[in-house]
Amino acid sequence: MNTRSYEQGVLGESLVSETLAEFRPPYWHADNLIVPFGARNAKTTQIDHILASPFGIFVLETKKFRGAIAGVADDKLWFEILGRRIFPFPNPIHQNRHHVSVLSRRLSLPEALFQSVIVFVGVSKFLLPGLPGNVISTIAPGVPKLRRYIQQFTTVLLTEEQLSSAVANLLRIKRNGLTLDDHLRSLRHAATVQILPSWEMSTAPAFRAAGFTSLVWS
Repeated sequence: MNTRSYEQGVLGESLVSETLAEFRPPYWHADNLIVPFGARNAKTTQIDHILASPFGIFVLETKKFRGAIAGVADDKLWFEILGRRIFPFPNPIHQNRHHVSVLSRRLSLPEALFQSVIVFVGVSKFLLPGLPGNVISTIAPGVPKLRRYIQQFTTVLLTEEQLSSAVANLLRIKRNGLTLDDHLRSLRHAATVQILPSWEMSTAPAFRAAGFTSLVWS
């Protein structure tokens, strides 16, 4: 495991968790759910945060970075840029799309009832063309942008019965006690992402647009 990425992730997730904890009923929130899926539940996926409400089930993926972020919404990888060095990471939009899909099947609810939210904590700059509205960047304490984003959803999407059933199912998942180690074991059987060589990465459109012509791969 990349210790640097893990430590940054824990800090970012704690900041987001504190913000979600401020939401009172009918909102309900949970952090760090390891959700089994697939044949015989042999696979797992890790979901940073869930906020269930009558206005949708918010599924949040949190990232904590210090540098600028480059990438394209449809690419498999995005990149943190620190000086002349780049660090790849999976596209969080794709990550969270998978999380929503798994939860939709697990809770027997249509994906239209879920809201995917990506939160970057501490990012200095985005070098992303056409940044989607559900990608939030903040350095402010309390993550006010996230609070405002969630509060704009006021249309009731879930019935009281649907919401109660969803929360009950999520509680059962949490009580199952699957851990990060369980999740990492399941990942060992997953296909690895093919990473482009550094020379090819440095000529990608996102980097040319940002003015980078030669980058050091780390």
